[in-house]
Amino acid sequence: MRFEIYTDSDPEWRSVLNEIPAVNKDIYFLQEWYQTWLVHENSQAHCIYAELENYKFLYPFLKRRISKYDLDNVYYDIQTAYGYGGIISNKLQIPVTLQNKLNSIIDEYLFDNNIIAEFIRDHPLIDSIKRSADYSIARKNVFVLTNDLYKVPHKQARQNIAKAKALNMEILIDRDFEYIDEFIELYKKTAGRIKMAEYYWFDKDYFYKIKRKLSGLVTLIHIIFDGEIIASGLLLHYNEKASLHLTASNHNYFNFRPNDFLYYAIIQFSIDNHIEILNLGGGLSKDPNDSLFRFKSKYSDFHKEVYIGKKIINPNIYNKITTEWAKKHPELTSKYSNFFLRYQQEV
Repeated sequence: MRFEIYTDSDPEWRSVLNEIPAVNKDIYFLQEWYQTWLVHENSQAHCIYAELENYKFLYPFLKRRISKYDLDNVYYDIQTAYGYGGIISNKLQIPVTLQNKLNSIIDEYLFDNNIIAEFIRDHPLIDSIKRSADYSIARKNVFVLTNDLYKVPHKQARQNIAKAKALNMEILIDRDFEYIDEFIELYKKTAGRIKMAEYYWFDKDYFYKIKRKLSGLVTLIHIIFDGEIIASGLLLHYNEKASLHLTASNHNYFNFRPNDFLYYAIIQFSIDNHIEILNLGGGLSKDPNDSLFRFKSKYSDFHKEVYIGKKIINPNIYNKITTEWAKKHPELTSKYSNFFLRYQQEV
């Protein structure tokens, strides 16, 4: 047996990931992806690597210190980075006995290293092995099988795309992030208009880290009208998978439906670049009538549930600090009652 912990600066992380088949990995398991989240999450990036028999396992996570509580030691929690994560393997099928053994080893490591809780954003397309956690549905995502046979299924979407073409809207593929500042400004205005949660108000440095650390694996796709960028999407792509990370649009052009043309452009880019499956994401909730989910569903009826996993490693410490947090912040208890790591929330 082999069990090691890598940091985001260790080349072994990359070496081991290279041994995982494409079907079992995605951009969200790269150390470079984790490096873009260190400041935003105030965390350190680590990765468990384990070998059991001929099976290799990789499990990256963000490790965050728990502070501002009266504790007898230094404690931490862990979570997979924004997007999707979990355990990946070099094999497609893992014996149940081996899964149980690996989970027990990870549990022991986490407890011994003062990690009290674990939050997992489960990858909906990779399911060979899961942590022994409590899973629940977070939402449904819309996926597009991007091949030459694809046709936009929704009549209204097709009409809006035809209207955009008639208006001579243009598609600009921005691989080098030449218009990154324009995208950032448009995203900020969009976030303010739709009142996004504070968590999604990324600073300028976040976008520049994506440009710098994930070069070649990220592309900005812009819609141009009368010489102006009126809609943009930030697409992540790695091997045969792609995910729409963030979008933004100018509300002044809403009547021209530029977002329909943007999604068309993103799907066409995926087809042209031999991506097999595109994740458009879901809505703002798991409500099937969520307006964003319904919009994305115009482009595919392939929907898949996305799960989150929660695991309390040290119940005594977890219960102590969640109780203390509720007493310190009664004004936040209602807002964050469903947040598993709510004790990290401050005013």
